[in-house]
Amino acid sequence: MRFYLTSIFVFVTLILSAQLNPRHIYVNEKIDVANQVEIQSLTFPPTVTNNGFPDSGKDSLSIYPVNGVANTYEVFFDPPADFTGDTEIIIEYFESGAIPGIPYPNYTTIHYRIKPSKVETNNDFVLDSNTSVSVFPLGNDSSTDGNLAIQKIGFVSGGTASIVSDDQIDFTFDSGSESGLIMYFVEDDFGTVESSIISIQNEDDLKTESRSVYLDNKTSETIELSSDLFEIDTDVTHGTLSIGNENHIWVYTPDDDFDGSDYARFTTTNGGDIEVFITVLDKSVEHSFVIDDEIHTVIDGSVDLNVFNNDLRTDFPIVDYSSELTYNGDGSFSYTPPSGFSGDLIFYYKVFSGIQFHTGNINIHVDNYAPAEALDYSFDIINNHPLKITHHSPVEAYTFSVLLTPLNGTVEVLDSSNSSVQECDTITGVNTIVYTPDADFNGNDEFELEYCTSSGACEVIKIDVHILDSNYDDCLCLNNCVYEGDNNDDGIVNAKDILDIGLNLGNGGLERTNDFNLLWTGQESDDWGYEQMNSNIDLKCGDSDGDGYIDGDDFEAVADNYGKLHRLIASPVTTLSNAPITFTPQQTEVDSGEWLTIDISIGSFAYPSLDFNGAAFNFTIDPDLIDSSSVTFSLYEKTWLNDDLGPVSSFYTVPLDGTVEIAVSRITGSADGLGIIGKLEFIVEDEIQGLKDIEYLLSQINIGMTNIISVNEHGEYVRHPDVYKSVKLNRDASQDLSIDDYISVYPNPAIDRLMIESDKYSLERIEIYDALGRLQKAENYLPTSRTSVNVTDLYEGIYFVKVYSHGDFVTHKINVIRF
Repeated sequence: MRFYLTSIFVFVTLILSAQLNPRHIYVNEKIDVANQVEIQSLTFPPTVTNNGFPDSGKDSLSIYPVNGVANTYEVFFDPPADFTGDTEIIIEYFESGAIPGIPYPNYTTIHYRIKPSKVETNNDFVLDSNTSVSVFPLGNDSSTDGNLAIQKIGFVSGGTASIVSDDQIDFTFDSGSESGLIMYFVEDDFGTVESSIISIQNEDDLKTESRSVYLDNKTSETIELSSDLFEIDTDVTHGTLSIGNENHIWVYTPDDDFDGSDYARFTTTNGGDIEVFITVLDKSVEHSFVIDDEIHTVIDGSVDLNVFNNDLRTDFPIVDYSSELTYNGDGSFSYTPPSGFSGDLIFYYKVFSGIQFHTGNINIHVDNYAPAEALDYSFDIINNHPLKITHHSPVEAYTFSVLLTPLNGTVEVLDSSNSSVQECDTITGVNTIVYTPDADFNGNDEFELEYCTSSGACEVIKIDVHILDSNYDDCLCLNNCVYEGDNNDDGIVNAKDILDIGLNLGNGGLERTNDFNLLWTGQESDDWGYEQMNSNIDLKCGDSDGDGYIDGDDFEAVADNYGKLHRLIASPVTTLSNAPITFTPQQTEVDSGEWLTIDISIGSFAYPSLDFNGAAFNFTIDPDLIDSSSVTFSLYEKTWLNDDLGPVSSFYTVPLDGTVEIAVSRITGSADGLGIIGKLEFIVEDEIQGLKDIEYLLSQINIGMTNIISVNEHGEYVRHPDVYKSVKLNRDASQDLSIDDYISVYPNPAIDRLMIESDKYSLERIEIYDALGRLQKAENYLPTSRTSVNVTDLYEGIYFVKVYSHGDFVTHKINVIRF
């Protein structure tokens, strides 16, 4: 449910600082209780009737000026009777703009979560000189209904923690640890669950250290010291330092619109000395009512869209747009991509508000969105139970048909006019596939589907089914299920699920009562009634272990079930970001048998990471050059991403030789910053022909970083450009060198593009053959030292790449995979 409050431009003389309100405000409230949120605006925003709730019978939204406080208004929101769940309101307010005397519109979204009762929790900051500490965190927590009790410890770092009673947690520091952090859950008599954080510092007024702090210029940063005896020795010059709720807690707030470096120093009379180097990053203010559009279409398809559908205002004219588009009026555009094109296209349109032009991007993603061939569509079920399969695709312009029927069961593809009535439930949904094994059959079965787009492109999908023998005859979940590890319910367990857990960590709901454990399948679970961050997926999907809490334990389900799937999966596509996520090898050259260490960095001064919550990415390295069993990934301590107040969960796996999948996610809120966050390490394979001699010439290891995505604290995902680099590899000089030694073909395995380069020979022609020797691609080039080949149209498997140069050629074997 969404409301829009809009108002007209007026002339005023009062000037206020930019971005008067946060872009997002999150509010928890009790059922049937009105809520008030203060906002600032140069002008009075009007009240609109509440048409978001059907049959509410009354206006539930109004705005009043706050008496005696200039430019301050109270948003009064009264939800309909008995409503619980999530809703949001977008408010247009006004602040000073570039033209003196003319207010400028900006927008804030208020997100309401309405529960049976209202529980408020606040972070605790504990200072203690003992190795073991008793903490009573409920002193600053409250509920509107009933008593609060600590229910579970959701995450702990720096030591061990245990619940002693309803209001007490005991914590013991690890040996050598100076700080600890505890996430805990509380619940009241109405079953409302919230979480909070306890930060524990080992008291030390003699501590001397230097630390770095990053933040953006629209927020404040907490600085936690090791003693309340520390006082300011050198004050900041571009902001303010103030005492927090505890005497060892300080809060730094930068000056309005300042970005750059600041510095503070704290000392004690006993010799304690803590320097704080502060970096304030610029966070641009979003004023536009124009919102970028994300559109998906199939190859050789067409696009019809209305850009006003997601814009916050539609009363201003479109005055300019990309010439490739056809404008039909009233925000409606049409576009047909070039024949056979696949990839991303970015167009623009401009709206004139009477004061300034507002530009929006139209991002059109063109792909057939067929089930990814790299995935093994193998499903496990038990006998006398059906299998339901759907396709996770951003488009609807496709159909499935049965190409090869199973030998030991039946399969049907549903359309809008039919359904599959089972003993326990009814399955519906266009293009839903239902496989039913023969009565009492157990063993293996298979069938083939043909996937076709509306433009006539077709692909064959093979489905394997393993039917296990069991006497289990109760119902299994078929609709609206929870799959352990698939926390975002996109159909597959992978590193992206780590990011979704991090986003929704600390939420609680209904405990699952039936955990079926004979095989990995959907679990029956009541909806929690609240959505994951920036998603319409119910929060219950994040609770893999079914205990009613999304916490640190749920990270384990991703590793335990990695790669499992319950749908057909299309390759995901998201908006491209300019912010870099990249890597830098610590060594410029390496010998066989040695460790290669690769530093991973996020953000830059030009494009810093703001409101960063997590990232996931893959490394592809020639499997002949990497000892996959030696691969490790670890986070550096005391970085902008990983500190005492904001620990990070990390995940890595090696799904196949030469491929490493990594994810990192904040545990307690987002971070701002830039720079190195962790390292990937592995041993260079030492059994390669020509790498054992003590005399060397230089070759190289080619490394690709691909499928890079990140998410901010508001659940907004973006992808980042692929990165390719190489490290010199010492090779045996006793062997005769050929053209093979000077031409590189990478990455291997390849996902979407194959890079071919040489620092000595010019490249003239490239041919790609499949494993049976059939020519699949052939391209001629003007002499060049570097080129790339698109391999997205090749099936997964082994190929041979023949590269011609100077009357000679070299052949490289590669593996094409799909994620």
